Amino acid sequence: MTYKYRTTIAVLAATAVIVPTTGFAPATIPSPPIYTVVGTVFADANANGSHDFGEPLLSRVSVSLYATADDASATANPVTTTTTSALGTYRVGALPGGTYYLSADVAGASVVPVTVGALNLIQTADIAAAPKGALTATVFADTNGNGVRDASETNLDNQTIILIDVAKTVELIDRGDLGGLDVGTAVAAAISGNLDIGDAIHFRTTAKGAPIDYQGLDAGAYVMMRSPFNLTVGDALQNTARITALIDVIASGDPAAILADPSLLSSSDISTTPENEYIKKLARALSKLADTIDPAEVDASVGQDLAAGAHVVGGTIRTVAELVDAVPAMHVAVVDRRGQGWSLTGLTLARTNDFLFGVRKPVSITGTVFNDSNGNGKKDVLDLAEAVTLTVYTEDGAALASIKTPSLLGSYTVDKLPYDTDLYVVLSGTTKRPTNGYAGRVPDALAGMTVVGSTRVGGDSTTSSVPLTFGVTAKK
Repeated sequence: MTYKYRTTIAVLAATAVIVPTTGFAPATIPSPPIYTVVGTVFADANANGSHDFGEPLLSRVSVSLYATADDASATANPVTTTTTSALGTYRVGALPGGTYYLSADVAGASVVPVTVGALNLIQTADIAAAPKGALTATVFADTNGNGVRDASETNLDNQTIILIDVAKTVELIDRGDLGGLDVGTAVAAAISGNLDIGDAIHFRTTAKGAPIDYQGLDAGAYVMMRSPFNLTVGDALQNTARITALIDVIASGDPAAILADPSLLSSSDISTTPENEYIKKLARALSKLADTIDPAEVDASVGQDLAAGAHVVGGTIRTVAELVDAVPAMHVAVVDRRGQGWSLTGLTLARTNDFLFGVRKPVSITGTVFNDSNGNGKKDVLDLAEAVTLTVYTEDGAALASIKTPSLLGSYTVDKLPYDTDLYVVLSGTTKRPTNGYAGRVPDALAGMTVVGSTRVGGDSTTSSVPLTFGVTAKK
């Protein structure tokens, strides 16, 4: 049998075949995730962008990698995030090739571009951070004297707080520049009770119920203190005298200048009363700073990890805290290289940027002494004020304050008196006698004196003012 095969050959016409050239992306080979970025986050103390000798690395800082510079600036849509080690280093791996932008979650951190690809398997990118710190002082009416800002206690206006940069102030003293400052010009340029002495001493006065914000602070140790006077807006002459006297206290340790003029002291705060004792303590503490504090050592201390705490408690900053601890109405604040604030008040390390100043008015006795013309013991419409001398004594006979009451019209106030103390008001400077005699106990130390009233205001009392109005009449 013979087999025959038939082969069919299809002949294609020579027609053109059109291949579309739009709407299709060329094929690409994906970049494998084999690239790594490593580096450090460091405190750029001199803000030159380079990691210089002595500038500390920042540990436990969050580092994020972004696809665009805009995302990095806005800290939005991170590709990945990691955290620096205890040594301040970081590592981000398994990255596809390309350009990325890195930044760290610390104030003042720069945005650093880095490109990986081809044979550049590992790239290095160091992130500079030049953070500035901020501290807040909240001044409130501590009506019950417990040192805590309770819900019912409100912020106070017209209260001056002083922030002292310890290292910079010591340098001013060492150079002899503090005593040569033109305080008058500085006061004339001051606004609303705010004043700067160089870049070392900063006066701020509360207003509109708001706390005081000290912004843009360098890393270092600070003393934050209740001023022994409140700067008065518009009273340039008095403010100049007050600040000049305080600078003399800081520079020389001698409180004589400010104690010589009682009008320079006007804090009206029980924590700074009696004011002469407060100023003496203040002078001793601030003058010793110049002798004991090494600015370089302070600088080294704040570069460490303050969360550990141990090295600070035993270091130069503790010396600042010990000097200040004996002075009322003062805090020791530390700004570290991250811009974070710390408190060493009471020699206890605590992380905070907000420092509280409870202001409690001293005890005062207020009222009217009147000429009781009809001897009825009541102040009638025609009974005028009588000028007499009132002196407040303690039980052991120590005179705390003495005033002369107004004649004809007006009331009197004896202030700056202590809490938790038996106080006795003694009448003198007149031949008249009280209409209603004092029926309370008269201490032996006050025997023979004309006691017209006594009081004791407890330390936990919410009232500081005690009324005492009485009439006097001619002796018969």
